[in-house]
Amino acid sequence: MKRVFETLHTFFVLQKLRANVHLSPASLRSIQNRLLRETVAHAYQNVPFYRRFWDEAGFDALSFSGLDELGKIPILNRDVLDDPDRQQEFLQRGIETARCTFLDTTGTSGRILRVWKQPREEGIRRAVGLRIWLEHGFRWHFSTVDFQRTAGTSHFLQHFGIAPKTWILCDVPVPEQLRRFLAIKA
Repeated sequence: MKRVFETLHTFFVLQKLRANVHLSPASLRSIQNRLLRETVAHAYQNVPFYRRFWDEAGFDALSFSGLDELGKIPILNRDVLDDPDRQQEFLQRGIETARCTFLDTTGTSGRILRVWKQPREEGIRRAVGLRIWLEHGFRWHFSTVDFQRTAGTSHFLQHFGIAPKTWILCDVPVPEQLRRFLAIKA
């Protein structure tokens, strides 16, 4: 039953996101500015790493005005993110990782970075991804492939042929990954 509620939450978030697609450019920019300001302020007030990093760089997160000042946000490099002694600093205060899921990502570096997600964040992340896919022609009967270190679990709707997914593990040699990818016709 929990998965049904999570799916409904994702669906409602997806509907809200898709409603924004038809807004005017000025309205979209206003929403983007507001959300960016809120995100920067939230990170500064709740994530110890950002408070320290931005203070050291002289960035005033609480007076940040939005997209026009995007270039003022100090840039992180991967070495800072890889420091194992700082991993807890990247978590929002009060987050219990035991109640979270995570996404391991390597980006282009090949080095694993663990991104922790609170339970409701997974539905939002899924809705954002689905919105992008749907706006670019994705249909619910299309098969998808996910390249990961470990195979994930199937969503209950996939058992009914809705957005079927296959996992291809990253430790498989690239020629074999390509062969599997082409065979699935994702």
